Amino acid sequence: MGKFSPDSEDVILLKLEYLGLLDRGNEIKMLLDKIENEHIYLSAKAKEAIAFWRD
Repeated sequence: MGKFSPDSEDVILLKLEYLGLLDRGNEIKMLLDKIENEHIYLSAKAKEAIAFWRD
């Protein structure tokens, strides 16, 4: 199994899903802000998922 960086796309998407399941809206917002502020590269598929959480 490969290693994952805390800022890798897969880890970020898993964090969003996890926080959503726990109904932690403030932490979701913080993670979305971090993605935007740190200019983390995301694929088109990941950008779609991020757009879902932003709305």
